[in-house]
Amino acid sequence: MVQQTNSYRQKMWCHKQSLTDSLIFHTPYDCCVRSLKGNGSFGLVVHCSNNLGTTSYAIKKLKTNTDECSLLREVAILKHVKQHRFFVNFVMAYECEGSRYIVFDLMDTDLHQIIQSEQDLSKSHVKYFLFQIVTALNFLHDSGIVHRDIKPQN
Repeated sequence: MVQQTNSYRQKMWCHKQSLTDSLIFHTPYDCCVRSLKGNGSFGLVVHCSNNLGTTSYAIKKLKTNTDECSLLREVAILKHVKQHRFFVNFVMAYECEGSRYIVFDLMDTDLHQIIQSEQDLSKSHVKYFLFQIVTALNFLHDSGIVHRDIKPQN
């Protein structure tokens, strides 16, 4: 993937990829959209991989009404939590043709999918999931950060 910078305002050479007739997504030239992963109040997330198919990313396209202050705050927090093992890895942020994007490593699944699956969870699984959640929340709170959207999908 393209080089990271310290600013979210990274301008890049992007190409348009149409997910639907009305849904356009800009990706770096070395990435290809594979599938839509989610859509919510924040915007939408797609699964992308590099053209060789060896590295996968989740790219979040922020809603157009996302103000710059909110974006800068989110990028600063993502850079801070990057050092913790229970947070998804922030790769970079970029802007292309007026749209803003945030790139993460792709996670195979989330807690919501695990809960909804037919797989039985042992007590040790549940204990480990709770350990991860409590440890991550403790790290956030020690850093003066309050998570306002705690749910299994996040």
